[in-house]
Amino acid sequence: MSPDDLPEATAFAPFSVELSPQPGRLAVAVHGELDLATAPFFEAMLNAAINASDRPDVVEIDLGGLDFVDVAGSRALHSVAVRQMSRSHALRLRGPSRQARRLFAITGLDAIAELC
Repeated sequence: MSPDDLPEATAFAPFSVELSPQPGRLAVAVHGELDLATAPFFEAMLNAAINASDRPDVVEIDLGGLDFVDVAGSRALHSVAVRQMSRSHALRLRGPSRQARRLFAITGLDAIAELC
């Protein structure tokens, strides 16, 4: 997905998602800004990918390409983590920035998702 796939109102925010479904695992790479403008798109796209991937045991999201994440982005990740937990599956977040780790600690995401 690229910024061109976003609704016109969010086209200003640089954002892209790369999906790599594998047996039992969905690898995701996120680039740009995960914020109020992009979080709904990200969450909907990720939920659709999880459903299409036959509910993977692990969803692994590489956050190393994020320039910024706000509470709306954290909420979208939290929603995916809760969904994975309800199926006894895992959400793994790789490479979060220091700012993102602090946000995840404040919002409680670090208690339900594995930070690597």
